[in-house]
Amino acid sequence: MGGVAGGDQRLRLGGKPRAPPPPRTVDRRIYHFLQQTTLTKFTPTEAAVLAKCFAAYADGGGIDGELEMASFQRLAATHFISAHTKLPLERAKVDVIYDGIDRDESGFVAFDEFLRGLSPLLKGTTEEQLRFAFDAFDPNQSGTIDADELMLLLGSGMLGPGADMAVKQLVAQI
Repeated sequence: MGGVAGGDQRLRLGGKPRAPPPPRTVDRRIYHFLQQTTLTKFTPTEAAVLAKCFAAYADGGGIDGELEMASFQRLAATHFISAHTKLPLERAKVDVIYDGIDRDESGFVAFDEFLRGLSPLLKGTTEEQLRFAFDAFDPNQSGTIDADELMLLLGSGMLGPGADMAVKQLVAQI
């Protein structure tokens, strides 16, 4: 008879399924961004929370603005808590996260970079989190971590004050 059995209300006359509307609590731009990409694991509601956080610190205001390193450090000091110590993350760790998120190395992080960069850290599998960490230790993306890269990262205060000599000795043994 040409009709749709069961009267599926999501079909249009052309037979194409219609996407469900975004939840009412989510900005439509964020919802559509997440619909178009598979590079993030955030739900629309989670993305909305991150968008509000991003917008509060972004230079230029709103999710159309960008975060420079200093703005990201302020955001992290307020919102990023260590799972182990329950204290704000150390600045060296925040800098590593920022560098990992700023993939185009522009010195600024746009909202889409922010979401895509935080996705493996906050919602990723253990393998994705390890890949992010490895890439942070391998800034030239050579696929290996050489002694200079290891010294740069570990000697940057990542292990706390007074660790530089121990790091130099460790790296020398590698």
